Formats: sequence, C-alpha cells, structure tokens
Amino acid sequence: MGRRAKGTGSRWAAWALLLSLAAGIAGPAGAETASLVADRILLDGEAAIVAEGNVEIFYEGAALSARRLRYDGETDTLTIEGPIRLTDGEGVVILADAAELDGDLRNGILSSARFVLDRQLQLTAARITRVEGRYTELSRTIASSCRICADGSPPIWEIRAGRVIHDQQERQLYLDDAQFRVGGVPVFYWPTLRLPDPTLTRATGFLFPQLVTTTQLGTGAKVPYFIRIGDHADVTLTPYLSTVTATLEARYRQVFRGGELSFRGAVSQDGLTDGARSYLFGEGRFALPRGFVLNFDVELVSDPAYLLEYDYSDKDRLDSAISIGRTRRDAQSLFEFTEFRTLRASEIPVEDEIPRTLFEVRSDRQVSPDVFGGPLWLSLDIMALTRPSDEDGLGRDVLRTGAGLRWSGSRLVGPGIVVETETGAEIQVYAVNQDEDFGLGTVRATPSAAVTLRWPLLRRTSDGALQTLEPVAMLAWSRTSGAEVPDEDSITPELDEGNLFTLSRYPGSDRTEEGFRGSLGVNWSTRYAGGGEIGLTLGRIFRLDELGREADDVADWLASIRLIGVGGVQAFGRLLAEDDVGLTRAIGTLAWTGPRARASASFIRAFTDPDAPSEDDTTEIAFDGGLNLSRHWSGSLDWRYDLEASRATSAGVGFNFRNECVDVELALSQRYTESTSVEPETRASVSVSLGGIGGGGAGPVSQCRG
Repeated sequence: MGRRAKGTGSRWAAWALLLSLAAGIAGPAGAETASLVADRILLDGEAAIVAEGNVEIFYEGAALSARRLRYDGETDTLTIEGPIRLTDGEGVVILADAAELDGDLRNGILSSARFVLDRQLQLTAARITRVEGRYTELSRTIASSCRICADGSPPIWEIRAGRVIHDQQERQLYLDDAQFRVGGVPVFYWPTLRLPDPTLTRATGFLFPQLVTTTQLGTGAKVPYFIRIGDHADVTLTPYLSTVTATLEARYRQVFRGGELSFRGAVSQDGLTDGARSYLFGEGRFALPRGFVLNFDVELVSDPAYLLEYDYSDKDRLDSAISIGRTRRDAQSLFEFTEFRTLRASEIPVEDEIPRTLFEVRSDRQVSPDVFGGPLWLSLDIMALTRPSDEDGLGRDVLRTGAGLRWSGSRLVGPGIVVETETGAEIQVYAVNQDEDFGLGTVRATPSAAVTLRWPLLRRTSDGALQTLEPVAMLAWSRTSGAEVPDEDSITPELDEGNLFTLSRYPGSDRTEEGFRGSLGVNWSTRYAGGGEIGLTLGRIFRLDELGREADDVADWLASIRLIGVGGVQAFGRLLAEDDVGLTRAIGTLAWTGPRARASASFIRAFTDPDAPSEDDTTEIAFDGGLNLSRHWSGSLDWRYDLEASRATSAGVGFNFRNECVDVELALSQRYTESTSVEPETRASVSVSLGGIGGGGAGPVSQCRG
C-alpha cells in the first residue's frame, strides 16, 4: 500500500511539474497554453522535469525541437541539448547545439548557432543571445544567403561582423565591424552597417548600384536611395555620375484610398548641350463621386534627344492628358484634354503646324433598351483642335460638334441564320479658323444603314476538337451631305478583322465611307480539346457605285491567320490588298516558348504603291529570344532590321547569372539610327543584387562539388 501511495504521489508530482512547465512556458495568465511532446518525461527533484527524445514545444506560433530538455520550475529556465531548432512563426529560424532559455522562449543564450531569416539569409555565430523575444544578438558572425559547402570553399559572397543585432519588430539588422567578402576576399569595410532583413520589402536605405557605360555619356554608376514615406508612399533618388554627366533621377509613388499616382523624372548637367536638361513623366488615377474616374498623365522633356540618350523612353511624340469619365451598362461619358509635342526630327521644323491641343467631350446614352426589338442610342460629341501657327492654312484650328442616333437589332431566321440590322444618322457642325479653304460654319449630315447575315456552323470532331465555320455577308449604305471639311482624325484608315463588317473603316468622325458597298467573308476556327486554337479570316469589300469607289484609301482584300497555344507556338499574320495597286500591307508575328528557350520574330511591310517606292514605305523585321544556357546562366538577344534602308536599327544581347544568393545582369545594346538631334549609341550595363538583402530574389540553389 505504501509503494502504491508513493507511486501515486510521484505521478501527481509529475503532473504538477508538467502543469508548472506549461504554465511557465505559457507566460501570463490568459495566454495561449503551451504543448510539450517527448518520448520520455522524467521527474528530477521537486521542481524540475526532464524531457528526452524528439522533444517538441509549441507556444503562440513558436516551436522548439531538441534532443533533451530540462525545465527548472524554481528559476523558470530551460536547459536544452541539441541539435536545436527554434522557429517563431514569422520567418525566423534558429539552429543551435545547446541553449539556455527562459520559460517563454523569449530570452536566453544559444551556442554554436545559425540564424535563418525568411529561408534566405543565414547568419552563423559562436553565440546567439535572445532578449525579450524581439532582439537577437549574434557574436563573431558570418552572414550570407549562399549555400555553404562542406569542403570549406568560400561562398560567392559573405559579410563578416564582430556583432550583429536583429530587431525582429522593426525587421532590421545592425552590424558592427562589418566586412564584405567576395569569394573569400575582403572588398569593403563598414564600422557600422544597417540592413533590412529579407521579410521587410520597403525600408529606407540604399539599393544595389548599377554600372553603365555609353558612347554618349561615358562610364558611370547609378546608386539608388529608397525613402519610405509611411505605408503608402515612397521616393527613390538615384544619383547618376559619369565622366560626362551629373544626373539626379527621382521616382515618387503614392497610393490613396481612392486612387494612386506616380512620377518619375531626372535633371542632368552634361557636356552634350548647354544648360540643364530634364524630363518629367507622371500618371494618376482617382475615383470620383457618382462613379466618375479621373485619369491624368504628364510627359515633359527639355530637348528632343534627352530621353533616348539617357535611355529613359523611346517615345518620339509626347502627350500630356487629363480626363474624367464614367462607364455604365447603358451610358458612357468622357471629358478629355490633351497636349501634344513632337520629338521627331522631321516634324520639329514644322511643329507649329502640327496640332498642339485637343479637347474632346463624348457621351453615349441608351435612350431606350427596346425599340422594334433593339436598343436606341443617342451620342453627342465636341472636339476642339488648335495649332500654334498664325499663318492661314498652316495654323488651322477646328471646332466640331455632333449628335447622332443609332439603332441595332438581331434575330434568328431559317436554318440558324443570324440577321443583324443597324441604322442611324449623324449631324455635325464645323467652325474652322485660320484656313480660308473651309467655312466658319459648315453643317454635314450622314444617314446610314446596314444589314449583316451570319451563318455560324459548328462541328465536334472525333478527337474532341470544336470546329466553327461562319460565312458572313454585309450590305451597307451611307451618304454625307454638306460642304467639305478638314480631315483631322481619319487620315489613316485600317482594315482588320474587327471592322471588316462595320459601316466605316475610318477611325474618326471627319470622314466616313460612302455609297453602296458590300462585304463578304468567312471565319473558320478549330479549338482543340487539349488546348490551342487555329483560326482563319478571309474577306472582300465591294464598292457598288461611284461614290463608294472614292474611298480608295481603304483596302479591298483581307486575309489573316492566327495560331494560339499549339505546341508552345503563337502566330499571327495579316495581308491587305487593293484592286489597283496590289498588296499594301503584310504583318506577321511568330513566337515559341519551350522549357529552356523562347523566341519571337515579327515582320511588317507597308507601302503605298509597290511600283513607286516612297519615304512612307516601311519594311522591317525584328527578332527577340532567350535561352537557359545552364542551371544558373541564361542569355537573351534582340535585333531589328530596316529592309528599306538596308541596315540594322537596333541590337542587344544580355546575360544573367542567378542562384540562391546573387543575381547578375549584363546587357549590351546598340542603336544605329540617327537624326539631327540624336546619334547612334552603344550602351553597356552591369547590375548586381544579393539574395536576402534589399529585396533580392532567389534562384536555383547551387550544388556543392563532390
């Protein structure tokens, strides 16, 4: 009886110690209860307990695993024998041989330990001290995100420091006596250094520099400095110093509750021109009351060559605009103001004769959802276009107001034939200033009507593919009455798959196709059960009277083919032709993506008359590709060639090395084109980012030799 009582008392004592252990680890009252799991749990005296074999403790997201653990209830301390693994549930992992920690795992000392942040950056130290669960102090530390091999070979890069403190709340690393090494060779030394840990994506500090050399700007370096302005805004300042230029680049971003905006720009002082050079690009989008949306973009530059010479943009026409619009199911409205500026060498001498400002108001509203089986829409528009020149004809300013009604409906007849009908009328009033060829007040009216027949035919093949064949025929008529008006928005019409069966192929309102005309075409496609699609469109436009044949600047024939996702291939081709001049435009693109490589090629040929070449003709081919050369190396190539001028316009090659701890980009490009404002240029750049520091990404893990 006495032994049983003694045994029972021992079990109660063991349970009491276990409860004490759980209470000690759990911390203050009301906190989450800790869990202890082990192969064996032994009583050691009156206030201590020993857990052995696969020991695990879980508490408030933190987890500790070890070989042996001893808990002293009187001192509320844990003595742990490794191998030890301690995780806090927030991307921090500590590995050690031995440790002494308090009951809540927030304070203590770990020896021969490794400190891993976000599975990227690892810090090895002779001793790690944990303070209040927030600070971790490491002594005699080596930090790197590279794989450490057992043969003793140095990693690609490492930082050695006498002491490192990690602030887990602020997610910052503070290093004393820091030495940066590459391949084991010391490169830089900092008495004190602060780095964000890998879990922090936005922190004030320097970003990785970039080395750049160009034939125009010489050799220099860009050193970005990121400034965090709260949780929703930041600024990046990038000094760019070279043998030719002193430049400060800047970028500002901010997100609001109902919108966002961003600006980027630069100011330069160089030896290429007199005085300072600059540019500013910005854009923003904001939600307004009642469903309206405000959009704006700003594009400003000091001189035509600045953007190309500094590789900021290849735009040769700038447009700054602000607009307010709203789109609903039955209504759409837009108010927009745009200012243009040309950077083209051929247009700069006559830029006063090119439109400078454009103001537009457009509104489409559904008057009734069902009138004779279809919706009735009312449209209103105002357009004001100005030129800086004061000379008659060259400085023409135009004000246009218009209103229109259109109705459309469809029905199914016979053996699945879809009959679509549409009709409408538009009236426009023009006021033209500084051009005596046009009157101050010109009224034009354009009624129109069209009937389209579609016969979609479907067939499912034995292998599950879905084939579609759709013959389409359209008969259209429109007639414009009134005096001649200037053409400001319909100079370059284009026939394509989207407007083959529409009333007009002109993009604007100043011109429209007239007379009786018809369109015949067929759409064919096959969608494969395993994915992928191939399609073909053939079409022909017929001018049925003399008035219709006056629209000789719109192509008569269209043929296009598309291939999507078949064997990793994407392809598209389009041919346009006119009866009297033959082929006028040919466009083709071909792209392939495989497991280790990608390639794309494009071709364009556009000319007014094959028998009479002109400066407006364009024949160009382009290629872009990439290849994974090995596990860590990849390469890219791009090339563009002007067949009309018989010379390349640009070319570029790049190489990238990327593993778990470093990402190196090497790029070389050549621009061959030149004008009165820009010269041919060769550019080379090198950029390096380190994994686990400053947002550097990780790639495939390097393999150790042997």
